[in-house]
Formats: sequence, C-alpha cells, structure tokens
Amino acid sequence: MLAQFIGGIFWLALLGLAWGLARRARLWRTGRASAVDLRGLLQIPKRYLVDLHEVVAREPFVARAHVGVAGGALLALALVALNYGLGLHARSLDALLLLAGLLMLAGAGAMAWRRQGAAARLSRGPWQRLPWTLLLFALALALTAAVGFTGVALAPWLAACISLAFAAGAAELALGPGLGGPMKHALAGLLHLGLHPRPERFRV
Repeated sequence: MLAQFIGGIFWLALLGLAWGLARRARLWRTGRASAVDLRGLLQIPKRYLVDLHEVVAREPFVARAHVGVAGGALLALALVALNYGLGLHARSLDALLLLAGLLMLAGAGAMAWRRQGAAARLSRGPWQRLPWTLLLFALALALTAAVGFTGVALAPWLAACISLAFAAGAAELALGPGLGGPMKHALAGLLHLGLHPRPERFRV
C-alpha cells in the first residue's frame, strides 16, 4: 500500500512542478528580454560546486548542510522516480534511498538547528518553515525505504501517515517555484548559475 501511495504522490508532484515551472516562466517573460547563452545550463553542476566551495563555504556549517539537503534530495528524488514512479521496487534501490534520506535528514536537521534563534540576516516567514518540511520529507523517504527494504507489513494508518509526510514535503518542493514559496530560490539560483552574464566568475 505504501509503495502505491508514494508512486501516486510522486506523479502528482511532478505535474505540480510542471505547472509551477510554466507559471514561473510566464512571470519571467514579462520582464525585459535579454540575450542568454543556453549552453551555460550544461555548466550548472560545475558552477554550483564553485559557489559551494568559494561562496557558501565561507560558512562551513552551512556548506555541509547544503550538501546534505541538496545532494540527498536530488539522489532521493531520482531513486523515488525509478523505484516508485516506475514501479521497479528493487531492494537495492531502497537501500540507496535509505542512505539518501538519512543524508537529507542530517542536512535539514542542521538547517533547522541553525534557524533556532536565527540571526537577523536570515530570511524569515515561510523560510522558517522550510527546514521542517524538508525534515518531514526526509523522514518519510527514510521510512519508505526501510519498509521497502525489509518488506515489513505496515498498518494502514501508519502507511497513511508516512504518505502524508511525503506529500507535505513533495508539495513544498514541487509547488514552491510556482507559488513563490521558499523553493523558488532553488530554481532561480540554478538558472542564475547557468545564465549568469559574467560566466568567467565561475572560472570555467
């Protein structure tokens, strides 16, 4: 039951993300047109690492937390797509998903801790919510993977609770860009890395 819930939520979240990206693109198109080199999009992974090591690394704790959250989330989402979106249900993929979920859990936990008594320079409002929804999502990922790996049978109410936690995190990730939530910064930031007007800044 849990596997079916997770697979269904994944596809719904993907549809929500597609809607959000389309809406964000329409908003951006209302601005002034500018020539961009789309080949820069291929450089995003490398440029992200440059920023991580040269900008974010000014605060090592934050840099490590970003690695945990972003790296864990990307790996976990790819594994969820394969194992639950496509219905492979392979124990080996669940083992990897468990590791990715725990990595993301550690990173999100670090960010949540950092925001306790947060400095004035940190964003407030919905940003205060973000680490907790990511924590919930990571916990749901780890539990889903553990259930899939062990094959244990869950009570329907527990499967529903895990699914709801997964859905809450998926909604944050998928709908944030379109609704202007905190996760819009991930989309804008990644595109900024790829389409920066001064690519020499990244030394690539």
